[in-house]
Amino acid sequence: MSGIRIISEGEDFHKHKIFRLIEDSPAAAAGLKEGDEIVKIDGRSSSEFTQEEMKKLLMREGKKVTLTIRRSGELLNVTFRLERFV
Repeated sequence: MSGIRIISEGEDFHKHKIFRLIEDSPAAAAGLKEGDEIVKIDGRSSSEFTQEEMKKLLMREGKKVTLTIRRSGELLNVTFRLERFV
């Protein structure tokens, strides 16, 4: 739905990064990039979620989602609508 694949890192696997970004996906159109670290999702710390929970949150078709990401040490908020694409 979002067009991103997430990899979880760290001692407890609660640090989430964009591993792969699908071209022409909602996430790509919103400006997300491979390597961006997801810090928050809809205002909640990403460390609260497992990788599987993050995947489910990003598969809610029609929902708007706001990700706070860390890129090059800077925090950015990116909002986009989850939609099915082929």
